[in-house]
Amino acid sequence: MEKILLLIDQKGLNKIAFEFACYLADLTRSTLTGVFIDPEPSTASRELQAVYSEAYIGSAPGADDLAGDHWKTKLAENKRAFALACSNKGIRWSDQVSPVSSVNELVRETRFAD
Repeated sequence: MEKILLLIDQKGLNKIAFEFACYLADLTRSTLTGVFIDPEPSTASRELQAVYSEAYIGSAPGADDLAGDHWKTKLAENKRAFALACSNKGIRWSDQVSPVSSVNELVRETRFAD
C-alpha cells in the first residue's frame, strides 16, 4: 500500500475511521490522504419580494456569502486538526479538497489508493 484515502466531511474527523486509517498507514508505511468533501454550492434562498406593486422572486442578501465563509472556516479547522493528529501519530499525510459533484472522480481515484 502506498496511499490510503480518508474522506472527511464538514463535521470533521470521524475518530474511529481516523484511528483505523492511521493504524493501516502506520502498519504499511503508507501516506494517509485526507480528502475534504466540498459541499455543492448552496443555491441562494429565494424570497418573494414586491417592487412597485409587482411581485418577483429574488435572492436573500448575503445568504451565499455566509455559507461560503462558514465552509472556508470549517475547512481550515478540519485540515489543521487532520494535520496535527497525523503529525502527533508520526503518520505521513497529505490533503486535498474535492467537490461533492465529482464523486465519480473520487471513485476513479480510489482505484489507485487503498
